[in-house]
Amino acid sequence: MVPKIADFGLSRCLDEDQTRAFTSHLCGSQGYLAPEFYRGQFTFASDIYSLGIIIVEILTGEKGYPEEENLEASDQWHTQLEQVRVCTKIGIQCMDLNPKKRPVARHILDRLDKTEITIETGISGSSVEQQVSFLKEQYCQEKNSKLSYQYLGKEIKEHAGTEGLAEYVEIPREDHWQQGEQEASSDQWPLRGVQDVKKTVSPQGASISSSNNGVLYKLNNLDIFDRKAHRNHVRYGGPTLENVNFVKLFKKKELSPILKNKNLIRRDSFGVVYMGLVDSVPVTIRKLFSGSVVQNEDFANEVIIQSQVIHGNMVRLIGCCLEFEVPMLVHEFHSTANLHYILHINIKVPLNLGVRLSIAATSAGALAYVHSAFATKILHGDVKPSNILLDNNFVPKISDIGISRLIVRGHEHSGVCIGDMAYMDPLYVRTGLLTEQSDVYSFGVIILELVTRRKATHMDKNSLVINFLENHKQGRKSTELFDKEIAVAENLELLDTLAGIAAECLNFDVDLRPTMVDVANRLSMLNQSCNLS
Repeated sequence: MVPKIADFGLSRCLDEDQTRAFTSHLCGSQGYLAPEFYRGQFTFASDIYSLGIIIVEILTGEKGYPEEENLEASDQWHTQLEQVRVCTKIGIQCMDLNPKKRPVARHILDRLDKTEITIETGISGSSVEQQVSFLKEQYCQEKNSKLSYQYLGKEIKEHAGTEGLAEYVEIPREDHWQQGEQEASSDQWPLRGVQDVKKTVSPQGASISSSNNGVLYKLNNLDIFDRKAHRNHVRYGGPTLENVNFVKLFKKKELSPILKNKNLIRRDSFGVVYMGLVDSVPVTIRKLFSGSVVQNEDFANEVIIQSQVIHGNMVRLIGCCLEFEVPMLVHEFHSTANLHYILHINIKVPLNLGVRLSIAATSAGALAYVHSAFATKILHGDVKPSNILLDNNFVPKISDIGISRLIVRGHEHSGVCIGDMAYMDPLYVRTGLLTEQSDVYSFGVIILELVTRRKATHMDKNSLVINFLENHKQGRKSTELFDKEIAVAENLELLDTLAGIAAECLNFDVDLRPTMVDVANRLSMLNQSCNLS
């Protein structure tokens, strides 16, 4: 988070009857203007006053400090107190009503440098408390002028006008300005379209801009501004994940540029999903809804489990960012197209029975893998067509594996059902008990949608599933429900077989439902026979 100051010098676009020492018509944000600004006087110290306002805003933007004992007892807490003390002092000095008693930018930089050295050598908690108490006493007695003198190291000379102040400031030499220019040219992102622009700004003005930029950079990188991010990192089990090699922990600054509406690709019951590039690699970022995300070791353990799911037809969890109020999950990018879109929105896309069977068999194999390949039981919890992503060749990848376990406590027995009710196991809805058979039921609805190209909806009491199960119960075939595109004579036997598998998955008696492994094996055999014929 490296700052760059914008709109430098715009306020000095003067009329003919105005000078740099006196401006009769002022422009600017009133909350940041120095008192002398309103009298038409504009000096270097006016910028310092505005900088003081910014420092105080940064310091007071967070209400209070966390009361966790472990943080108060740590060296980090003392470090933050010391930084608060120094920054508060600097802010008070910058806002001195006497422009001549405000410090200059380079003196502020020197003070911040000294603060870093003091922190590195160590400070005691008692000294911090004494210094904060001293600051409070000084402020209450309105001895701000003495604070300014402490940093300047000598009495500020009585100068009038811009020329006198400039003489005292001792504007840095041109070589100092060129040094700042060289540092700017080494930024990670090259400037575009400005390399050939003629430099008409005076070296003095550029030096002051560089100094102020350095002050903001140092302030922005103090520990006190990372305190909230660190607290969130600890809250969601960051220390545990730091020791896991296969889970990447992203920084807030890496993901923040992607979290914009223009990058939003979908919303669902669990949150929103964004698409973007991190280190030139396409990823999706899931922002979970706040309020009910599991914390501490629970969250970390679930991330560890999900990160171990590496399968060609499962969207892989790369890592997460724990520095936000609500953690972000970073997945590999596969496609924005999904089975729901192909079946129910872009209905003009032709889908022969072979393609539909291949999608079903491949998806079932991926679910069977997570149900059976790990010592720790892994459930999806939200199997639905929109979570089956498809590439240009209709090869599926299942996304959002285990997201439901990150949202509510209790894991298998959540007590709260989150997801699309049209695909949700009735037993799960009634009891909150999430099992392997819950995923099997949801997959049964998907098979039914594949053969009918009709959407299961909860609004109409899931009439598609109810009508289908009623036909099955009465021993009637559901030929009238099949999609006419594939309901041709040579496909009817295969369609009836698929309908039979779907009916078993949708059985209200959980014990009579097949396992996902059994469903995957049967669909795979059907797919192979279909390819051979």
